[in-house]
Amino acid sequence: MSDHCERLIGEIAQGIASAHALTAKLAYKKGYPPLVNTSAATAQAVQAATAVVGREQVETAFNPSLGCEDFAYMVREAGGCYAWVGAGAVRPGEGLHGDRYVFNDAIVPTVLRYFVTLVEQTLR
Repeated sequence: MSDHCERLIGEIAQGIASAHALTAKLAYKKGYPPLVNTSAATAQAVQAATAVVGREQVETAFNPSLGCEDFAYMVREAGGCYAWVGAGAVRPGEGLHGDRYVFNDAIVPTVLRYFVTLVEQTLR
């Protein structure tokens, strides 16, 4: 996938440069690999989350994210599931990496129950 992106970015840069009678040279640095959850680990995560908060509260359909995560290296080697925990609605700048982020302490008991349930279900 990253080779495809690199090629397309290079083609776009060349096209823009050519339209302005210029040349372009792409210096593409490859970083983290894409994080792709494995199906077995995802099923376990969904099962644990469903046991804790109910199926209607478990979201499984997400658009791909352009963020990067070093957890991708572990998932490539051992499998796994990177799961997001909803902490409530936030306004711009108040999200996880925003400059006005405030952690929602009320989610801690639910998150702890989720991880305990995940471990219990996995180690049966």
